[in-house]
Order: sequence, then structure tokens, then C-alpha cells
Amino acid sequence: MNSSVTRRGLLALAGVGVTALLLAGCVTTTSTNASSSSDGDPVPGGTLVYGTKSEPGNGGLDPFSTAVYSSTAIQALIYDTLLTKDNDGTLRPLIAESWTTNDDKTEFVFTIRDGATFADGSPITVDDVAFSFNKVRESTLSKKSYLTDLKGLTTDAVARTVTFTFNKSNPAFLNIVSDRKSFFIVSQNWYDTTSEQDRQKTANASGAFSLDHWTQGVEVVLTKNSKYWDQPKPYLDGITFKVVPDENTLLTQLQSGQIDAGWFWNSTLAQQGKDSGLTLGELQSTSTRVLYLNSEGAFNDVRVRQAFSKAVDRDQLAKVGAQGFGEVSFVTEPTQIGVDAPNDSTPNYQRDVEGAKQLLAEAGQTNPTISLVYQADSNDKSTWELLKQQAAEAGITVDLQPVEYSRIQAVFTSGAPFFGDIIAVQNVGRPDVAGDFNQWVPESANLNAFKGSTQTARLQELFGQLTSEADDQKRLQVANDLNQEIAEQSFIVVAYATPLSYSLSTSKVHGYSPDPFDSRTSLLTTWIGR
Repeated sequence: MNSSVTRRGLLALAGVGVTALLLAGCVTTTSTNASSSSDGDPVPGGTLVYGTKSEPGNGGLDPFSTAVYSSTAIQALIYDTLLTKDNDGTLRPLIAESWTTNDDKTEFVFTIRDGATFADGSPITVDDVAFSFNKVRESTLSKKSYLTDLKGLTTDAVARTVTFTFNKSNPAFLNIVSDRKSFFIVSQNWYDTTSEQDRQKTANASGAFSLDHWTQGVEVVLTKNSKYWDQPKPYLDGITFKVVPDENTLLTQLQSGQIDAGWFWNSTLAQQGKDSGLTLGELQSTSTRVLYLNSEGAFNDVRVRQAFSKAVDRDQLAKVGAQGFGEVSFVTEPTQIGVDAPNDSTPNYQRDVEGAKQLLAEAGQTNPTISLVYQADSNDKSTWELLKQQAAEAGITVDLQPVEYSRIQAVFTSGAPFFGDIIAVQNVGRPDVAGDFNQWVPESANLNAFKGSTQTARLQELFGQLTSEADDQKRLQVANDLNQEIAEQSFIVVAYATPLSYSLSTSKVHGYSPDPFDSRTSLLTTWIGR
């Protein structure tokens, strides 16, 4: 296994205050070439044309019906959250102008900003805030599990306060409510009086941009929210997210000036763009490639799971499958500061073909055939083809099954039945370390393929500690213990981690830099040189 020192390892060696960083949900970034940072005074006005391969997925732009990145990255510009974070992880106010918490982190009080309104001019009230959180609790979205232990949610209209009281310590809560892609503040009146279909394609913004229109397959157009509380932001008059499904075409349009900026899944094209003089934004390994194993079938036997894990050459996948942009990782992405990285002693992480064969023989399954479901148009196809070759050396036949992404989406957004022996998912960075486990470890989680199994008893116990332990150093140790338990039992297999996407822009774009949380919120301070 690659023994190079990771970014979090460097921070630990430097004596960084790891506890404080984890508490703030801080992640690190790696600089590339000169970024399109602001130079000179911002010039207001103009429309940024931003090329994107993806458009909103299942649930469209309904804030309570979708959690996929192609939707939430746009919603984060339309809706504000209670809090936000600077790039160094420092908590900052948004809809909540101030907040307090007690010592055991069971009570959180937020004072709602006076004078903040939605795009239609109606005030943002404490009732709207309470409604927004209660709607998540009623939804099928995995993030509702963050509110499982919510004991009470009370409001005081005169004091403009919303109080959250939990049955036990909730050390992740401030990190969660500061995630710009999570708990959006939505107008109750607008939502209740708008049809289910219209909620997917319209919005009443609480954030910096209003939704003008979304034409599927063509564009999503945002305009400046003139009612936004934090004037003069945003500096842009609008953003047109132009849908360009083919990334080669996207790069050509960017190089020719037809569009101003774009984000890419394909790292090779991003590198080509940088080499041609475009600005490549900062990189951070916030995205993991996770293989979720189905307990129904061969993988119900821990020996088969362990054999599969031992058959995988993670270093080769990171170097070859990820075109050199990958690094070996746990399900906690490498940018989670304070959490240990895999090493040579991590259970079942070292490639061991003979050990895999022995485990399969002990399980009475010397030549199992397993199906691996993945997104048909994913850039990871070569990774899974390489993994198939690796597994074959241990006697495991991998049947690759490309499917439409909507089928995979349905499993983790609406709880559709788990299908295939393995579902390959590209996960995104989480605002708190518990989030890396939240969508698949709890019994109620949509991606939990081991529901009701006694095999996960220790896993459930550790996860309970992680979500309730108020002491920051102890939380770090629990996260490390969770990763070790997962590796030992091989409930999932993590191929590697990479940046989620690669951002390119032209020289006319100023003030824009990808943030460590993949929310693109620096678009609020972006301006176009003229």
C-alpha cells in the first residue's frame, strides 16, 4: 500500500489542533495553478455561463425530495442555511445571525436574522425555519437521521429564536446545519401552496440567487435575488448553468469562450484544459468510490467479503483507474482531519490473492460470481474493469452491469430496494465525520444492506458513540475504530478517493475558487472582468 504521507498526516506531524479542526468540519485543499481569485475591485453585473455535464436529478429542485449533488449544488445558491463555514472551517452566520449551545451539546438556540426575506418579499420567520427542519424529518432523505434524537423544536417569534433540544449529545449538529447543501430554509407558505410538480422546477429563494427557469437538457438559469439580505452580494446579475453532456464538447466550448467556466468529472480533460491556459481550481480529495455490498447472497458470509477485499489492489486502482488523481482511503475521505488514513496493518486492505482464495475455500465458494452495478456514463468504467481483472485472479467473477444513474439514485434518495451484489457509488465529502457513515450504517439508512443482521452489532454500537460523544478527542478515536471494524468485516470496499470534480475557468472570471465543501458558494463573490 502507498506509504506516502497524506495531508492529514502532515497536519498531525505539524501539531495542528486536530480536535478544533474536526469540530469545525475543516478540510484541507491543494493548490494547482493560479486561481481566478479576485484582483481589483469587483465589477457588479453580467451573467456567468457555467458549463455542466449534469442537471438536477430525481426530485428536481424540490429541497425536500432530493439529496444528489447535481441538485443540491444548485439549491445551495438558491437557499440559505442557518450557518455556513469559511474555507478554514470557521462557522459563520447566515439565516441565523447568532447561536448558542450548552456544554453537553443537547440544546442549540439560533436567533434568526432580523429583516431577512424570501425572494417574494415575505419575511423569513422562525416558523419557516421550524417547518424546513420538520419537512426533512418527514422525508425519505437520509439526512433526516441527523434529527433522529431531536426531542423538541420550539420557536419564539418575539425573540426570533428557534431552539433544538436533543435527547442526547449531538456534537455534529453545528457542522450539519452549516452544510450549504443540506438543511435549506424554505418558505412554508410557498411550499404548501405549490404543487409537487412545480416545486421541482420553481423556487422562492432565501439565498443569493432566484431560479428563473430550468429547461431540462438545456439549462438552469439563476438571477440575482434583489431581496437578498447580504447586499451587494451576489455581484453577478445571474448564472446560466448550460447542460453539456459531453465533456470533450464542454472543454472545446470553454477554450473557445462560448462559456466562462465549467466543472468536469474527467480529470484527463481537466488537465488538458489547464495545459491550454485555463485556470484549474484547487483540488481536494473529498470524493470516495465506495462499493456497497449486498448481504443477500454470497456476501452474507464475512469470509467472501474479506476475500473480495483482499483481491482488490487499491494502489493500482488509485494510480491507474483514477489516472493518478486517486489515493487509498477509508469511507472517511482523506480531507477529514484527525481521522487516520489506511496503512499496511489495516485489515484486508493489503492485496493478498492467495489469502483471498483460502477464505473462499473455507466458505465453500471457490468461484463465486458477483454482479457490480455502476453508473453507465460514469468516468469510473475503467476502474471497475480493472477491478474485475483483479478479482478474477482470486477466482471471483465480477459481472459488470452499467445502469442509468436514476436507478442508483432511487436507492439512496427514496429507499428503493437494493439491487445487485454490489452498488458502486461516488460519495461526496461530508460536513461532519459522522456523515461518512450516516447514509448506510444506521438501521433506517437507505443504503444499509445489512438491516437486521447481527453481524453489524459492533458497527451499530460504535456509530451510536460517534453520534453522541461530546468529547472531540474521543469522537476521533471512535471514527478510527469504526473504520477498523468496517475494514475487518468488509461491509463495504472503498476503491479510492479523488476530488469530486475539476473546475476550469477563463481569465475573465474573477473571485471564484472551488471551496473545500464542494458547494460552489464562492459564486456569490464571483465577478466578470470587462
